[in-house]
Amino acid sequence: MNLLDSFIITCAMYTIIPMPRRDWSDRAMRWTMAWFPAVGLIIGGGMAGLLLINLRFDRPGQLLTAVLLTLWPILLTGGLHYDGFADTADALGSHRDRETRLRIMKDPTSGPAAIVATAAVLLLQLGAWFDLLPRLTTKPADLLFLSLIPVMSRVMSGLGVYYLPPARRDGLVRTFRDRLAPAVGVILPLTAMLTAAAWLYLNPLRALAALVTGLVCFIAWMLMCKKLFGGVTGDLAGFLLVVAETAFVVTQSLI
Repeated sequence: MNLLDSFIITCAMYTIIPMPRRDWSDRAMRWTMAWFPAVGLIIGGGMAGLLLINLRFDRPGQLLTAVLLTLWPILLTGGLHYDGFADTADALGSHRDRETRLRIMKDPTSGPAAIVATAAVLLLQLGAWFDLLPRLTTKPADLLFLSLIPVMSRVMSGLGVYYLPPARRDGLVRTFRDRLAPAVGVILPLTAMLTAAAWLYLNPLRALAALVTGLVCFIAWMLMCKKLFGGVTGDLAGFLLVVAETAFVVTQSLI
């Protein structure tokens, strides 16, 4: 039951899908991060459905489909990761010391940097989906490839949380990390390798572009976390997820 409880807690935490209530006990929290990519698979399945409807029936139009593809992950997650992205953008935009950046991320209000950065990534995703749609087919390979983007972004976010030290002594990251089973540190890299292998099998060229993009994003994010924040927070994990998904879609639109 621990695996099921962990899955329920993960879905309740990272989506708006109604779930039975579960206590955040140490045993129930052991596998939560291992289920994080499964949330990405649910989101990716919805994206594949939207793509299939548009490509097969030419309805709704490409612009509206691009809007729906951009908004779908936000709607299903309740905008949780964009909240972290916006908080991080405000912290980075402050150009202040480490402690001040961490304090800014906890501020519930949004500053100009958050608003501009959020608008920028939404526009980038919208434009990328709009450019990408005319070049897609209804072949399962195309749909499956793109549906794995939310999986890989969540693997990357999970790896960052697992392997980087928490920037704060308390907070959500420490709540999750301190209770995780050691095997999660193996499951997440294995999931990353399986996703990469699936990408390579489906479309080697697109896979190479996606893997290089993901590696650059992850390394740059880790260096940023260590240098500017002294570790990782939940907001920083959400920042990585949003940046990675945006970079993946933009890169794919250029191929």
